[in-house]
Amino acid sequence: MDERVGVTDEVPAHRRRLPKQERSRRRVEAVLAAAHELVVEHGSEALTMTEVAARAGVSIGSVYQYFPDKPAILRELALRIMERVHHGLVDALAGIDSAPSAVERVDVALAAYHEMFLSEPGIRDIWAATQSDKELQRLDVEDSRDNGRAIARALTPFVARRDRDRLEVLCLLHAHLAGAAARLALAVGGDEGRALMVEFRRSARRDLDALLVEPRRRS
Repeated sequence: MDERVGVTDEVPAHRRRLPKQERSRRRVEAVLAAAHELVVEHGSEALTMTEVAARAGVSIGSVYQYFPDKPAILRELALRIMERVHHGLVDALAGIDSAPSAVERVDVALAAYHEMFLSEPGIRDIWAATQSDKELQRLDVEDSRDNGRAIARALTPFVARRDRDRLEVLCLLHAHLAGAAARLALAVGGDEGRALMVEFRRSARRDLDALLVEPRRRS
């Protein structure tokens, strides 16, 4: 996400006009932090702009200056989660030097994604609240494409040329399904939830393993 947007710049509909001044930036961050805390405590349905302003210690007018409504706040929180997941995935896949380690790194990244949902309960509620947001649905698909490309780039050196188009398709599929699997695992909870995520990771591993070749057999 690009946070260099100024108040006079044109921005896409899914982005708010973020300020250039440091004091205003801090105010926006306070609003987002307050909204996240309230979502964790009471759920997104109970979130109100008035409560956000009070928790953030700013006027209600300051909240509306940057976020015209509650969905705009939730959308920004969701976009930041997307960015965080993507950067974490890229870092996790850096420096792969063998086929076995490639699939292992992807598996570890999927496990970390699930653990993030488990350890941060507000994430599920933020996602649930934005599922009716068509613009965010589009961005979610684009985010999955970015994550799928990151995985494909890491695995491409270990996949035969004839299979690389299929690799890209599989990486997009598993990148997008990872979110659904993690949310389902969290929804059912307990041992069943963990078992669901383990099976999803096994499925992804099988699909990727089937495409990998040993370095000496690359073509």
